[in-house]
Amino acid sequence: MGRGVSTCATCDGFFFKDQNIMVVGGGDSAMEEALYLARLGRKVSVVHRRDSLRASKIMQDRARQNPKIEFIWNSAVDDILDVQGGKVTAVRLKNLKTGALDERPVAPCEREVALARDHDSIGPRHPAELGQRDRIGPFEDGGEARGAHP
Repeated sequence: MGRGVSTCATCDGFFFKDQNIMVVGGGDSAMEEALYLARLGRKVSVVHRRDSLRASKIMQDRARQNPKIEFIWNSAVDDILDVQGGKVTAVRLKNLKTGALDERPVAPCEREVALARDHDSIGPRHPAELGQRDRIGPFEDGGEARGAHP
């Protein structure tokens, strides 16, 4: 691991100290991971496919009050960049309302999470399958890791 993709922020978050981190998802687990990673990273970007979170109100409030956490709404991960180079350097996001593509530099991705993801948040699966710890990809958490989301 340690190349930019993880399924466990508490296990692997140290590898991403003082870096820009991305978490994909909008539930309690994603907010918990984002809050933890905000203590370690420079900035945490939470990508969610909707315009509101599914997390409990208290988790939403905690995340929104953290100045190191930003939200990217109505977006999904289109591609994880520089996987062939052995580490994640950027993530291409697709705005689900406009179709616009936006490339964001990140160190890791956490699925839910320094790329967390919901199955619906990422679109087609990337060749570096998320959730497989020997491959490059984002952080994955909670229901995402268990495959609970279709």
